[in-house]
Amino acid sequence: MKNILGWLLIVIGLVIIFGDIFATYNYFTGKDKFPEIFKEQSISNNIPTGISSGGNDMQNQISEAVNNAVKDQLSKTFPSSSITLMLNASLWSIFAFFLISAGGKLVEVGGKLLVSSKKERE
Repeated sequence: MKNILGWLLIVIGLVIIFGDIFATYNYFTGKDKFPEIFKEQSISNNIPTGISSGGNDMQNQISEAVNNAVKDQLSKTFPSSSITLMLNASLWSIFAFFLISAGGKLVEVGGKLLVSSKKERE
């Protein structure tokens, strides 16, 4: 019984490891998209318009112009899609490390069961 369970754990662990490696290869070569945990959201302008009086009108216009210029430069430097892609790739890498560790532990336990089964037969 230990022999069968040991081999079963080894096979399950190897399937997890190689499945994870295959999926990671497909994600990083662009054949598949990363799982979307983080999604893009449009950034809305939070500066109220039309609520100006007297000297605040010029200040609001300058503030709005600076805000738009900064937003344009940031979108040119770091497109929002690249930020979400980096976050999703990082999260997948952490999860892939967990899967490989779990698969390795299953293989290790299966190997120990096979060794103990062999010792009991001797």
